[in-house]
Amino acid sequence: MEYTPDETKYNRILKLDLPQGQSAFLWGARNTGKSTYLKERFPDQYIC
Repeated sequence: MEYTPDETKYNRILKLDLPQGQSAFLWGARNTGKSTYLKERFPDQYIC
């Protein structure tokens, strides 16, 4: 299934900027938009 942005979005405070080749964990409660944020911020990356 391909990701399609929704028209009803919230502005996010988080601005994640990682150097090339570095990784990080993004922790949080369910249904808060973690995967959505990552898909928007890093569109060319594989997000599982």
